[in-house]
Amino acid sequence: MLKYNGAEEASTQSKETGVWWDINICQVPQDFDPCKVRQKLESAFSHSLPTTVLAFGNLERIPPSVLEAISSTGIILRHDQEGEKKSIFLDMKRWTDENPPPATLVLISDREEHFVESGVLPSFEERGYTIIRSFQNHPKVPPNYASRTILWDYLLSAMSEDTKQELKDKYTLSETAWHCDICIVSGESVESLTRHLKSEEHKKQGLMSMSIDPCSSGEEEASTQSNKAIKRQSEASLNTSISRI
Repeated sequence: MLKYNGAEEASTQSKETGVWWDINICQVPQDFDPCKVRQKLESAFSHSLPTTVLAFGNLERIPPSVLEAISSTGIILRHDQEGEKKSIFLDMKRWTDENPPPATLVLISDREEHFVESGVLPSFEERGYTIIRSFQNHPKVPPNYASRTILWDYLLSAMSEDTKQELKDKYTLSETAWHCDICIVSGESVESLTRHLKSEEHKKQGLMSMSIDPCSSGEEEASTQSNKAIKRQSEASLNTSISRI
């Protein structure tokens, strides 16, 4: 008779994976079925399931057919200004609040300088999270805080066998399919996302957010100094560091 080890099971259940995918930089290859992105991610990180996957970036630059295919497998779409990082850090913070160590955080992006300057990812590593970094191209300065690095193309080559229909049947879709960080609004389908991105209100909010961008208003140096200060903050001030980015 097998013995039930409650502590061991609790530890196993807590090893979940959160994936943040920079969809503008690490794009879906033209000859690759976007329906299989989530499947490949789960094959690569099968040691820590279930997996939450969020694709972030300027979704206006992604074909609706690709967004529809990605969303059909339960990947949450998050629209923001391309290169924006504050919303991603806030989302990571919310996720870690619900998923304590030894959970795994996976960041798929080539924008390494953003994450080095902030110091947020190293702070997660110090708290006991496993950090995995995936790139389209290896950065000039390796992310020493990451326990593993993997090229995006190699990650998409992970072994898997499910058919496209099996993939659609396999995943439970979230009630929220997308979120626009510019307008602070969410929706339940890619169709509603497409309508929102074409709306006059969204265009207006987009122009307003660009006009107050600190880098475009000559405050780039002040922003850099703020990032350096954040990097020096300890684990105890993680909430404050994120809010200042």
